[in-house]
Amino acid sequence: MKEKIKGIIKDILDIEESDIKDDALIVDDLGADSIAVMEIVMEIEDEFDVEIDTETIPNFKTINDIVAYLEK
Repeated sequence: MKEKIKGIIKDILDIEESDIKDDALIVDDLGADSIAVMEIVMEIEDEFDVEIDTETIPNFKTINDIVAYLEK
């Protein structure tokens, strides 16, 4: 799961996967803006066949946050 999420982020932000650490801040460390964050969320919804509540999205600071959400 974590590798799929990293792949989505890598493709949307056009960065190397090796630059994406599990605890890297998606906005501050990886440079995602609000549009990129929404694209990431939409791709995750498609990939994992889930619907993510828009009120939950601000809680997705790191990849670990996303994984924890998807695992529950």
